[in-house]
Amino acid sequence: MLAEKGEKMFVSGKTKMERRVVFALLVVFLFGCSGVRTEKKPEAYPTSMAFEASYNKTWEALLSAVNDYPVLLIDQEKGVINTDWLVYIKKGSRFQKERTRLTITVKTEKEKITIDITSQLEEQSSRPFRKWKPIQSNGERENQILKEVKARLGPKTEEPAEQSPEDPEKQTL
Repeated sequence: MLAEKGEKMFVSGKTKMERRVVFALLVVFLFGCSGVRTEKKPEAYPTSMAFEASYNKTWEALLSAVNDYPVLLIDQEKGVINTDWLVYIKKGSRFQKERTRLTITVKTEKEKITIDITSQLEEQSSRPFRKWKPIQSNGERENQILKEVKARLGPKTEEPAEQSPEDPEKQTL
């Protein structure tokens, strides 16, 4: 009888050991691949640009450049364009979605037209509820719109908006 008790103790001890091993493997499996993510800081693109063209011509070029966005407000007099969300598949992903909405202001400053683009960028979280969470824009989409405006206006119509007279490298050619 004592031997039987000893065998049961050994069996239950083995079971405890197996449980510990399974638990340890489960912990390693669940948390072993998750570590501290060190993402590269995204390259920043300019989101503002000055153009040497008429206000109306710049405005028309801008409207053409944002034609893919669902527009909520266009006020040429105030120089404001607000878009609704544009949803797309995140760059480098097959399924994760991002969305962007823009606020664009157009101002006349010292015989130049300055376009400033501010964006709200969100990504759809993965499971379980797929909620949208805000993320920082690197300015790539905004800069793409500015490049399209520049291309539509033709050569030598653009310069950086932050130009200062003391910086000869930034002078318009």
